[in-house]
Amino acid sequence: MTANAPLILYIACSLDGFISGPGHDLSFLEPHADALEGFAPFLASLGGAVMGRTTFDQTREYPWSYGALPVRVLSSRPMETPSHWPASADVRSVNAPLASVVSELRAKASPGQERPLWLIGGASLVRQALEADLLDRVRLFVLPSLLGGGTRLWPEGAPPRRFTLTTTRRFASGACELEYSRVS
Repeated sequence: MTANAPLILYIACSLDGFISGPGHDLSFLEPHADALEGFAPFLASLGGAVMGRTTFDQTREYPWSYGALPVRVLSSRPMETPSHWPASADVRSVNAPLASVVSELRAKASPGQERPLWLIGGASLVRQALEADLLDRVRLFVLPSLLGGGTRLWPEGAPPRRFTLTTTRRFASGACELEYSRVS
């Protein structure tokens, strides 16, 4: 585990481990808006974020919701920032290993002011984080739905890592938040 800004996976998934349904359908999230009450404080606590390219492409149609947070998108393909996003959106494409991008974002922090970094993406990005031994914490919102298919959260064949449960929270909608920290 790193002594400086932790890398956190903050994400929701179905009971069967999907972060979206077939065709990238996110409608299973809608009945669980109560689980979003802690999102604004979480976002305000961050020092940066690393996003996968597929996730970036899926967010293009929505308003920019990350304020001035530096967001780096791992991609080898050119990308354009949507015109409806504000000019202040600090989002850039980076064709580099995840470890380099995380190091760059951590280096931006003032000493003693290390703020967590958010890992935003699915199985491919999670696999990279696990393979590079970068993932420090997981805040997982498990929603009481079985999707039967779609985009998996956890990659097959990822290297084993141990985490310990540190916090649980149940929401009226039936969603559960589980927070885990990496075991050294």
